[in-house]
Amino acid sequence: MSDKTQSILIGGLATGLLAVLLSLPQNQCLGCLVCLCYIASGLVAVWHYTNTNTLTITGGEGAGIGALSGLVCGFVAGLLGLIFRAIGLLPGPEEIIEQLEASGQFDQMEPEQLDLIYNLIELSAGVGGIVIGIVVALILGVIGGAIGAAVFKKGSGTPGEVSPA
Repeated sequence: MSDKTQSILIGGLATGLLAVLLSLPQNQCLGCLVCLCYIASGLVAVWHYTNTNTLTITGGEGAGIGALSGLVCGFVAGLLGLIFRAIGLLPGPEEIIEQLEASGQFDQMEPEQLDLIYNLIELSAGVGGIVIGIVVALILGVIGGAIGAAVFKKGSGTPGEVSPA
């Protein structure tokens, strides 16, 4: 396994698991941290890669590593989310709709608006939600990877050049 692959898997798996664990308490503030996990996937992967190989990489290379790590993170988070919904650790679409109805948030809405919200909730709780999550994780992983390349410089400072030990 190449160093990049190992770094990508470490960044993606660790932050994907963390993202799902942060979503368990059903807290909106923790939901914001889930997005930071997607950025962290790129940061962790680039940190691991540059630290393991004692080198500096370009922003483009960091973005590429971050994108792949974000893909892994989004896939892991989506798959674990489906599993957690199936075993009851996360609410399913019906439970989410019941919670929103009980809170009174639907009282002033038109029927067309309610239909749209119901459809979006159904979409986000299934495979469509995984696809959307993977795309978001990919984009945020790119950002994290590019930031990581700028922050985690090792060696001489010239991208791609290994420093003498």
